[in-house]
Amino acid sequence: MKVVLDSTIPLNVYLHGIKGMQRPMPVESARVMAAPLLGKMEAYMTPTAYSNVYYFLQKYLPLVDANASARDVLQVVTVIPQTKGIFLDALASGWADVEDAGQYLAAQAFNGITHICTNDAGYPATPGIAVVNPAALLSLL
Repeated sequence: MKVVLDSTIPLNVYLHGIKGMQRPMPVESARVMAAPLLGKMEAYMTPTAYSNVYYFLQKYLPLVDANASARDVLQVVTVIPQTKGIFLDALASGWADVEDAGQYLAAQAFNGITHICTNDAGYPATPGIAVVNPAALLSLL
């Protein structure tokens, strides 16, 4: 199974409990992040999502911890391309969230992606790629 991880998944793991933050499904998200290391799935992330993860890590963690956590994410995921064409198509998609559209279009362009894992309940239904939360993804593995 090939899965694109939304930025919410690593943020659930690394920011839960930091400065009183209560992130959704932190345990399930940690299990999703561990699944590629256990050979249960292949995990991918767009450059946009990865940059968003780093932005929030460095905002809430000491720099040394943010950098270490960002490196940990890169041990789990393969970063897939987002081209100018994907960004233009995302802008033209009509989706309320252009970032989500860009992730979906990048996933669609990368051969074999079957799922997008996110906490974003407002993610539109996507043809050919299932959108699941961490708990639902774990039940499929």
